[in-house]
Amino acid sequence: MRILLIIIMAISMVACDSSDDNFVSVYIDDGAIQCESTGLSTEQTAKKLIDYGVEVFKSSCGYISNIAIAAQCGKGDANINIHLINADKVIEAQNIGYEPVSSLINAEGLGYEIIECEPSH
Repeated sequence: MRILLIIIMAISMVACDSSDDNFVSVYIDDGAIQCESTGLSTEQTAKKLIDYGVEVFKSSCGYISNIAIAAQCGKGDANINIHLINADKVIEAQNIGYEPVSSLINAEGLGYEIIECEPSH
């Protein structure tokens, strides 16, 4: 019985590990301008991926946390839209301006935070 339990646990751990390798989160600046616009919604930036042949499985809002942004009307902000895609479609996503969120990781941490999307996002 103990050996059977160990085998089942090992199989489930392998299944979990392999599924994570199939997906990558990519991001793009939402284009928001302080005091002027809220930028593109996750639906809009997901549609850009989908129109290019990249399936989107999940979308969220976030911001780049390892940079300082001046609070000034007319300037951009650190907000990004994040999309979960198949790992084998990263090159296609990069071709249209998206980057893997792993490129934001630095010595201080992830380099980004997931936040709740604003109603227009």
